[in-house]
Amino acid sequence: MPKWTSIFVVFACGLFAGCNYDPPPVVDLPLPSQGLFELGQPLVITFSEPVRPESIHVRVWPARPEDKTVEDEFLPGVEPVIQDCSISTDCQNAELTLLDDRMSAELVLSDTRFSEAKFPWTLEVTAGLSDDAGRKTGASYWFDFQFSPPIPDGTDLVDGGERVEVEWDDGLYLLHAQIEDPFKVPLNMALDVRANTTGSFILGGVKLTAVDGAPKNTTTLSELEVDVSDQGFGVFTSGAITIDGESRFLATEPFDVDIAISAIKIQLSGMRLTGAVVAHPETGEDRVEGTLTFSGLSLDFGSGDPVTYDGDNTDFFMARIPSEQIPPGAGALCDEPCGAVTSQCEPPSEFPVDDYCNDDRSTVAGADDAADR
Repeated sequence: MPKWTSIFVVFACGLFAGCNYDPPPVVDLPLPSQGLFELGQPLVITFSEPVRPESIHVRVWPARPEDKTVEDEFLPGVEPVIQDCSISTDCQNAELTLLDDRMSAELVLSDTRFSEAKFPWTLEVTAGLSDDAGRKTGASYWFDFQFSPPIPDGTDLVDGGERVEVEWDDGLYLLHAQIEDPFKVPLNMALDVRANTTGSFILGGVKLTAVDGAPKNTTTLSELEVDVSDQGFGVFTSGAITIDGESRFLATEPFDVDIAISAIKIQLSGMRLTGAVVAHPETGEDRVEGTLTFSGLSLDFGSGDPVTYDGDNTDFFMARIPSEQIPPGAGALCDEPCGAVTSQCEPPSEFPVDDYCNDDRSTVAGADDAADR
């Protein structure tokens, strides 16, 4: 079961006398301190208490958008790339090691497919994980992850002392992600992304919400509209598109997102988007597939005393929105950045919109510094 469920059960037991519930181990896949799993880095799985070595079994699944249904379930025929890997078995293309204190395990993935940056994967720690007293988990734990090259220092953008051009399709993009813990929250936004010739960019956009009758996590543009209620919000940040060999990668600076769901206020702090820029299979236009990470999450149920959680990550994609399908009221950085959204939307006071909306963005002040990050 998800980690927050176990926490809730323990909290509930504290409210009632005579409750002696002792939960099975809680599993987590913490983000590294830099917020990214770098290529070749082991996955460190942590446990809330020592676990029995023979009870640890993991699988790794491909998790591209085309591998899952709109309900975020694997499509029929999708199989794990790493099958039933355990401490005692010779895992093909993987090695699982339990550390001496039995409070964490390291999973090293050696298949060449794991050397492809930004490919989305899902780690499953299967049901039956047991502590020393024999208490077992009744359901699998699931964690999304992707590997990223180290955030480039900009040296790959230099050719003979001259900066090379970095191509990017300016325009409005649909961002879609699904936050899983502490409960499922679909995140859809219309983001305007504008870059200069060295890859420095600014990003701004507004929340989209499903129209009545459509699935909450729909990505069909005709089923999405700009959220102009008091639950709507906007986000603004900057970043750089960098080159690594033949590939382009997008990485934003960290930013915060405030989400209101009825009386519940959610803040995702230190959010960052990192992803590979790939060609859309149908249009050939730029599409970004990558990892959304955040350093912390807080929930305020109206008491003013928020409950805080550690950071997490999930996969996301950004796809270009055709001009004829742009939702009415979507923002445009060079016109009305917030569009029709009036709640929780205000560009930073020094946000360089004018620099990126002029006719020559190759000379934007600070562009080289942004591309070097």
